[in-house]
Amino acid sequence: MRVYRRLEATVKEPDGRAGGIGRTARLLVAALAVALSAAGCAERTAPVTRQELFSLSVGPLEDQVHISPGYEQAGVWLSLHDGLFHVVNAPVRKVMRFSSFGDLLLLLYDPRLNPMPVGLAEAGTDTVTTRLARSLQLGPLGRVAVDSQGTIYVQERLATGDWQTEDGITRSHVVRRFDRTGGDLGYLGREGVGGSPFGRVHRLLVTERDEPFVVTRDGDSWQAFWFDSQGMLRFRRGLSVRDLRSADDVPPTVEIESVLADGRGPPHLLVETVTLPGGQADIWRVTGDEDPERAFAAPHAPHAPFRLVGSAGGRLFFASHGGGESVSAGGRRVPLTITDGEGRPLAQVELSLQDPALQFSELQVATDGVLYGARIGPERVDFFWWRTDLLMQRR
Repeated sequence: MRVYRRLEATVKEPDGRAGGIGRTARLLVAALAVALSAAGCAERTAPVTRQELFSLSVGPLEDQVHISPGYEQAGVWLSLHDGLFHVVNAPVRKVMRFSSFGDLLLLLYDPRLNPMPVGLAEAGTDTVTTRLARSLQLGPLGRVAVDSQGTIYVQERLATGDWQTEDGITRSHVVRRFDRTGGDLGYLGREGVGGSPFGRVHRLLVTERDEPFVVTRDGDSWQAFWFDSQGMLRFRRGLSVRDLRSADDVPPTVEIESVLADGRGPPHLLVETVTLPGGQADIWRVTGDEDPERAFAAPHAPHAPFRLVGSAGGRLFFASHGGGESVSAGGRRVPLTITDGEGRPLAQVELSLQDPALQFSELQVATDGVLYGARIGPERVDFFWWRTDLLMQRR
């Protein structure tokens, strides 16, 4: 059951005033009804206001985080599903589940690096509570994802002696699985006792069909691993820029930026490439072992390259990058374009960022279309979302 609290999409009047609920809905529908042309021309767009949700302070307690400059993204990774945030705090090896109000509902922690929690019940065979803690032996943690059943997938680095080397790539990570209450379900995959070993994980997500999808990147070598809902490997594909050379017009400065699961399911992939120095992005389709085919160019505007943020419901989400942000007295606004799977624009909005100095750990899209992220500072981590799922519902 979703626990989204209220309508957060707010359409602003030209003078900055917010309209009433009825007028808001009418304006939003009208704005979305205007089809964008292939050139992406739409002079007026609806701003979608960022909704601040909750903050976690820095400290050792169960509902606090440890910030480490030595870790990527300061050691904080997050995933949103059905209104619940799952947060990994890598430096102290713990996984937390929060409601959108900031209530701590589940804690998986390594007792070697964390004190015993005082506000949650320790898991046991007869424990009945909505606030649960489990003590586990955990390795260094990374990305996190959750499926519709509440299964938690967490990247974990193996001990050095368990690393494997294949084709010059060191595979030093696995993905551990836990049920909704934090019970250990073992490792993702069935390739050996310890599950499937991975290289450096670039993306970990679960599709709308509850299929885990793992993308690794080691130098210019990419690997996509697509599993079924039971954790069995369905499809694996390696990718590099060399795979694009069958296209005659690929410039030498093209780079692969990201790899995403195609909504049609395995063995279909979407590959985002970026051409330097301008930053123009192209989306390629990959089917099975076939050569990649360029599908369409990402949305583009003068001085505003776009990047593929994620996908949901067959839609793709592209956010502006770099100089495309407009700054006003109320903060800055970042363009966001939502397209269908063929690259046809469906909606163009502006993300309202009230803090000009806002820094993201990473923008992500939940499977239901909510765009979310976090701001990491020296004293706290702030969590927020934009209700972009409402734009999809109105199409």
